[in-house]
Amino acid sequence: MREYRLFCLDAAGKITGAEWIGAASDDEAVRIARDLNKPVPCEVWQRTRFVGRIPRFTSAGEAGSSIAAARAPSPILR
Repeated sequence: MREYRLFCLDAAGKITGAEWIGAASDDEAVRIARDLNKPVPCEVWQRTRFVGRIPRFTSAGEAGSSIAAARAPSPILR
């Protein structure tokens, strides 16, 4: 079992929190981090080695509303 750190980031990319993750591999550490459903982006590190970035968790309703907004027709400006 290897030790990894999960760093939670704010909008400016600064660390706002951290926690330990125990995992057998990099892939497992990233999966565990993703399954935590953090509402902010996070990074997984093993000591000084960057392993991966996890985007912030969005619920299905939140994702759907942003997709709908992206598909909405733009207003006609005159």
